[in-house]
Amino acid sequence: MGIDRIINPDRCHEKPHDKGIAAELDWARAKFISKRRLFLETGSTYLGFGWIILDPLILSVVYLFVFTVIRHDEDPTALFIGLGMIRGMQRSLSSMSNPQMDLKGGLNIDRVSTRAVGLSLVLYLVITTLLSGLGVAAVLLFLGAPILGALVFIAALLANNLFWYGVGLNALSLTTKMPDLHKVTSYFGTGMFFFSPVLFTIEATSGWHRTASIYNPLSYFLEVSRKVAIGEDYRGLDILPEIGFLALLSVMAVMIWRGNKRLDGIRWRMSNRS
Repeated sequence: MGIDRIINPDRCHEKPHDKGIAAELDWARAKFISKRRLFLETGSTYLGFGWIILDPLILSVVYLFVFTVIRHDEDPTALFIGLGMIRGMQRSLSSMSNPQMDLKGGLNIDRVSTRAVGLSLVLYLVITTLLSGLGVAAVLLFLGAPILGALVFIAALLANNLFWYGVGLNALSLTTKMPDLHKVTSYFGTGMFFFSPVLFTIEATSGWHRTASIYNPLSYFLEVSRKVAIGEDYRGLDILPEIGFLALLSVMAVMIWRGNKRLDGIRWRMSNRS
């Protein structure tokens, strides 16, 4: 099909010789481009288009739960700590378990060591945590929390993000083999609204919800921060067993060590040199 193109500094104007054929070609190209975009979004997963259906459904249920709970007038300081902490958890877990994560630093894989890549991941995590934590800390000060409470929140947020960094790094070996699992980790982070005292304190929980909160690592970072920010009258921290903190630190150290040990094998498996 013949076509004349008039190109000037402002635009490229096309004048096809046969407008009918040109329209058919444009429609075919549009379908190809849209299919390519859909493939980039879902093509590497087994469920494919199923995730497009599940995403809004699951998020709608979560937001319904969130806004229902918020209407119960929870302490704004405790609520804001919960929202800030879970956002850090979701970001760390999702980014570190992303099968499309760049593990070469923009260079050929043999030009950058695994240690340098691992250090860059931790450095990036620390910087983004401090920047995001400063914003939440400023709001906590505005809500009446002491300076120590704001500083402890930032420290607890960093420890929280490092824990989920370790979880995500260990999950990376699975998500690179089965990309659908990355969606599962994202839903897991969203589901933490249900299984942790994010929108309310652990004092307000009971039954299975309290049991789930006690075994939830996120609760420990939350309640330490709330204790310092709210003051001595807050008793939520007393609900958590002391051995839970020891177990949490032990698991975090093992996961970070194990994840970094496996990082080299993951890098080479994902590269074109494997």
